[in-house]
Amino acid sequence: MKKLFVSHWLPNVETLGPNKRMAVWFAGCSKNCPCCCSPELQSICNSSECNPIALADFINDKIKEYKLGGLTISGGDLLEQDCEAVECFLNRIEIDDILLYTGYDLIEVQKLPVYEILKKKAAVLKCGRYVKELDDGHILKGSSNQTFTYFKEKYRGLYEDYIDTHSRGLQVFITENEAIYAGLPENAVGDNI
Repeated sequence: MKKLFVSHWLPNVETLGPNKRMAVWFAGCSKNCPCCCSPELQSICNSSECNPIALADFINDKIKEYKLGGLTISGGDLLEQDCEAVECFLNRIEIDDILLYTGYDLIEVQKLPVYEILKKKAAVLKCGRYVKELDDGHILKGSSNQTFTYFKEKYRGLYEDYIDTHSRGLQVFITENEAIYAGLPENAVGDNI
């Protein structure tokens, strides 16, 4: 089975969805949105190749260890990776509240072989490319052209309340070798990061 390209992960993220969450950033995105907030994740260079089953088991364990309420998948774009590996990974994830970011539009996602598993596993799918001129400061979207699809309606109220009661900002985590931020900056993405 093919591997997934992962950049990094963080527990206790509060800026990428409701409740304290695990956040995983995948590597590889060919969309090249101008002023992308994570241009370093467009390439798979400097990422780790992970077995999708082992990665899912690791994430499941960390979610239990830290008693987290959700999982946010960002990047890069997980949906540009090997379909079989993505399906295997998502099928093995145990938590019900998954927010998955993709630069694809919903119509493009619906044509992907992984769409059926996304509908089953993701609570919320954020779709669309970043457009700097449409950056409206939304806490979970870079620009107003991006959309949310709620595959699990029971989470709609939770997400809408989070969106209504929180503002955009960064959460900074210091690791052994670097500082990693989670969230979207208050200024337009790509400015002053």
